[in-house]
Amino acid sequence: METNERIKKIREYFCNDNNVKFAEIMEENPNTTSNWVNENRKIGKTVLDKIIDRFSDVNPTWLLTGDGDMLRSSNTNNLNGSGNTAVAGNGNQITTSNISEMIELQKGYQELLRTSQGQLSESQTQIGKLINIIEQLNKKI
Repeated sequence: METNERIKKIREYFCNDNNVKFAEIMEENPNTTSNWVNENRKIGKTVLDKIIDRFSDVNPTWLLTGDGDMLRSSNTNNLNGSGNTAVAGNGNQITTSNISEMIELQKGYQELLRTSQGQLSESQTQIGKLINIIEQLNKKI
């Protein structure tokens, strides 16, 4: 298997073969990342280093030579290019900042329930915010 094919496997595994998402993580133009999987392209060390940096669970030996397994371990955490840890593998990525936002909204919701069980409209607003965040995450698939 050539390096280009291994890069394609990484894109498939971590980004559900979504080249735009892969390009975002790599902080590159989608045309550039698309060219990386082209059989006629030679991939430089800089690109390979960047892939290993962005997808920390990728086995560098496998990426360079094809020897061994694609992943260093069974853990599928990776960096999404913004410095936030993201959970990947099924095409979804939820960053630590997304989780923090959801926790803060949940705390607000719990406080509303404790102090004003009769004020349903405020609770519905908090629930609406939670639903919006979840919908935004689903659109990023």
